[in-house]
Parts: sequence; structure tokens; C-alpha cells
Amino acid sequence: MPLSLVVAFVAMRTLLALILVLGALGGCDDTPQWQCDGATRVVDTCDPGTTTYEENLSKNHIEEPEEIEYASSPPSSGDHRPHWAMWGEHEFLSQEFWLHNLEHGGVALLYHPCADAEVVDSLREWARARPEDDGGSFRWILTPYPGLETTVAVVAWEWRYESDCFDEVEIAEFVDAHYRQAPEDVDSNGSAGSLYIGL
Repeated sequence: MPLSLVVAFVAMRTLLALILVLGALGGCDDTPQWQCDGATRVVDTCDPGTTTYEENLSKNHIEEPEEIEYASSPPSSGDHRPHWAMWGEHEFLSQEFWLHNLEHGGVALLYHPCADAEVVDSLREWARARPEDDGGSFRWILTPYPGLETTVAVVAWEWRYESDCFDEVEIAEFVDAHYRQAPEDVDSNGSAGSLYIGL
């Protein structure tokens, strides 16, 4: 076989392997628009947040590229990808991955893409300050959520809190009630998150 064909063959195999790895890590090109496309979301008054319970109907592991549909937005349970995400902040992480983190007992701290930077900073600092417990370090995901109807949402397995403001007391009460109340209690780090920022 000519050397040029061997080189082309190796290059094609390498490219295919890279595409497969990026897909497994959440690096698909079909991600929604997660950056703010308008003015910063400003709320004049802050009403109490709402908490919603949604019984889980399914928690199957669905491989890409098969699509997953959810009955609510943001979902608090349901089918998800086999790979869970690295704990911490992501520039963007799809619900298909962070739902697996919820199944492991963690929480997702979501914000509207146009949320004020102060709100995002408050969520981040609150999560970082949360103490360890007998399950290890606090397990959290922070990511924008396109289409979020409120400024903030905190999601645990089968439970969702939504508010137009960062209310530290309400968020702490929600997390205290629902953190690590999931089908699995897994503190190990995942691998998904091609736009991972860190803890």
C-alpha cells in the first residue's frame, strides 16, 4: 500500500476517534444557543420562589445521537446520557448530561443566559462555600439554561426550585431538603463537559 494512502487512512481514523470522544464528552454541535442574545435580565421585585415535585418516570441511559425528550423544562429527572459531567461550573452543559449528575445525588444550579453577572457570581460563591458532609465535597453543576422562564433554577432529582432572584435562604432550604435524595449516591467525578470551567 502506498505511503500516502497509509497516511490518509491513519488521519481519517484519528479524526473519527476525535469526533467520537467529543461526542461522549458533550461536545456535539447541536447544542442550543446558550449565550445571551439580548439585554441583561433585570428584575425589580423579588417574589418568593416556587418548588415543584415531578415523579420520575424513567432513568434509562440513552446513547448519542438518539434524541431525548423531556416533559418539563428544566427537567428534574428522566432519561439521560451514560456519561455524567465533571462537578463544578460549565460554560454550557446540556441537560442530557447534568441529569445523570442529579441521579447521583447532586444539584444543578441553572441561570438564564441573560442573568446579571452578580446573580451568577452569587450562585458560584454559594456552591463553593457549601461544606462537605459524610458524602464528601458538595456536588454541584453550574450552567446557563436556554429558555429558562425565571432568572434562577436549582434542580435536584425529582425536585425543581425556580425564582427571579438569588435568595440564599430559599436555595439553602431547598438543597438541605433534596440534596443526595436520589436513586444513587455517587460522589466520583464524571467525564462529560467539553466547556468545563472548574470548581
